[in-house]
Amino acid sequence: MIRLHYYDNAKFFLIISVILGHLLQNNGMLDRVSVGIFDTIFMYAMPAFVFISGVFSPPKSYYNIREKLTNVKFFLSELGLVETMIIFSLIMKLPVLIESGMSLYEILLPGYTLWYLLALVWWRLFVYLLPQNFIKHKHILIIFSVLISLFSGYSIRGELIALPRTLFFLPYFVVGFCVSDKREQIVSTLKRIPIIVALLIIVCVLILNICVGYNQLPFNTGNVPYYKWEMGIFDALLWRLIFTVLCIIVSVSVLRIIPSKQTFISEFGAKTIVLYVYHAIILFFVNILFEQYGLPVSIFFAFMEFIVIVPVLMLISKSKIANALISPISKLINKIKYEK
Repeated sequence: MIRLHYYDNAKFFLIISVILGHLLQNNGMLDRVSVGIFDTIFMYAMPAFVFISGVFSPPKSYYNIREKLTNVKFFLSELGLVETMIIFSLIMKLPVLIESGMSLYEILLPGYTLWYLLALVWWRLFVYLLPQNFIKHKHILIIFSVLISLFSGYSIRGELIALPRTLFFLPYFVVGFCVSDKREQIVSTLKRIPIIVALLIIVCVLILNICVGYNQLPFNTGNVPYYKWEMGIFDALLWRLIFTVLCIIVSVSVLRIIPSKQTFISEFGAKTIVLYVYHAIILFFVNILFEQYGLPVSIFFAFMEFIVIVPVLMLISKSKIANALISPISKLINKIKYEK
């Protein structure tokens, strides 16, 4: 049970961190404190979340080469992610579509913050389609994924299919996948780190980011190519490598302070996908509301919105209607399949 509760607690903490980060971003990040908090959040939130996604990737039996072409369950899970992304992207784009129309390209683009769902499909397919012998060599697989991530900065095309972010975060998923059979050992290993050390690292990084006041957004998403980094190409490549190491250190520190026992947040951590997609909708329309009526934006309003939105999302996650919009087609197919 320690494994289940720990990872549920971690997923809940990470998703509300992402929500806070997006709220700070929507409120303009007009001061150093906002920028510092935002930079710190996205040094651990997505790396750690993607890592856990890898840890809970489909079991190794899914990757048996003999079953690849007939593994209906695997492809239904991927279909569920894609259809969920499409449904919630259309919900957000519907007002604009009705009012002024949109190009096919804009319609197909992953909606506000929903790129992760499509990226998860690509990450899973990446390990799914690799030869079984290659998957067995975990160190080579990890090194290969790191090289892909580093050199992906030389090209930025593929926003339509969330390719830049997919390649940027690929190593975190691959590392998680490689240790997916050691979930309890991961928790035990993390607990060996003195909690005071983990807290000091987090606090020091936060203070440093606030003091520097430099928005790291171009560097922590993979969406900005090296030639736009205002530095030499080699320097950009080296900085991405250093930044990745820093993100790993901060992510490990944050994961260390996550409680292992069952708490009131454990239930909601098990419904992360519901929190994720509905937070995208809420934040999207809140942002439109602020722009439409010229409401003030500040770090204060970001935290006030955060205090209101998180409990609302927790209530939404309990709704059967809200859950029904999560991969309805694949659920129906799966239900029919098992009834037969």
